[in-house]
Amino acid sequence: MKPLKSAIFLAFSLLMAACTPQAVTESDIPYITVVTDLVTSGVVEDFYSLNGTVSHNQENLVFSPATSEVLAVHVKNGDVVLEGDILIELDQEAIEKQLEQTKKSLDLAYVSYNSASERYKDALATLERTQQLYDQGAISKQQLEQAQLAASNSPVTSARLQYEQTRLQYENLSETLEDSSITADAPGTITNLGINSGDMVQAGSILCKIIDDSTFKLELKVSENVVQHLALGDEATIIIPVIDSTYTGLIVEISPTPGLNSKLYPISIHFEGDSTVKSGMYSEVVFDLSSGIATTRIPSLAVLKDNSGYYVFKVTGEASVRQPVSLGFDNGYFVEVIDGLMPGDEIVVKGQQFIRDDIETKYIRRDEE
Repeated sequence: MKPLKSAIFLAFSLLMAACTPQAVTESDIPYITVVTDLVTSGVVEDFYSLNGTVSHNQENLVFSPATSEVLAVHVKNGDVVLEGDILIELDQEAIEKQLEQTKKSLDLAYVSYNSASERYKDALATLERTQQLYDQGAISKQQLEQAQLAASNSPVTSARLQYEQTRLQYENLSETLEDSSITADAPGTITNLGINSGDMVQAGSILCKIIDDSTFKLELKVSENVVQHLALGDEATIIIPVIDSTYTGLIVEISPTPGLNSKLYPISIHFEGDSTVKSGMYSEVVFDLSSGIATTRIPSLAVLKDNSGYYVFKVTGEASVRQPVSLGFDNGYFVEVIDGLMPGDEIVVKGQQFIRDDIETKYIRRDEE
């Protein structure tokens, strides 16, 4: 029985100890710790980026002025030329034959044009007489309409156009005959040259290109929300990852209307490159749409929202109070404060979602974290 009594006494003692009130220390009171910071004044940066493909700003096509045999090619792909440099020489004999044939075509076109003009004058005179007869009731309306149709000047217009085209061709051939050398119209680098001495080339065919490899362009399309912030002369940062290079370009063209079947506005950017930049390279174009004006701003993560709107917790003394705010542009890092706060105010920027009236809050300044 003695061991049983001892066990009962021990259990009773433990029960009484559990029921005895204990002193409550400060460390036993629940609390939360939040981080605060001062409201600042600064620019809320707004960057917008697009992807594009680099191309040469200026490409001059070199055409063959006549159908002829190539006598000599004085350049090769990659050569740098100046304006007026001789590129290709054509066979003058072949050009002379074309000139003779073109002269015959020009004479025929002139005769055709004169004939069409005479027929048109006759048709006008016939129409005037027919109109008078119709007004007198001597002929039907159908006869009048036939006379009106015959008095159309379309044949004259077509004949004149044919004559002008043939005349222009004849003049070009005459100039080519005087100097059968094809020269560079602008300075640059030769590309897309694919002919050799002895080849036959057709009139109007492209012989090569002359590109300006010092200036480049990007043709982009932007939305209406972006185009309203852009202006001619604005700078853009151009990043070309493959050569790990960055350049500054200028907006030189902004379309006042969106493209066909599109709500996007075409824009053009020019920039000066170097020998590492090549046409066709992928690039990222970054626009700074910031106003450049310093405003009251706070970290975006400091803002809370409920049914009544946006708010933050403003620190006053040893407490924090709910402070409604009106917000402007938000770039994801900082947000513009239009109303509700001033630079120098202290707000909670971390842990604010846990603040409650029934829990003590301890404050740590961000620079003391």
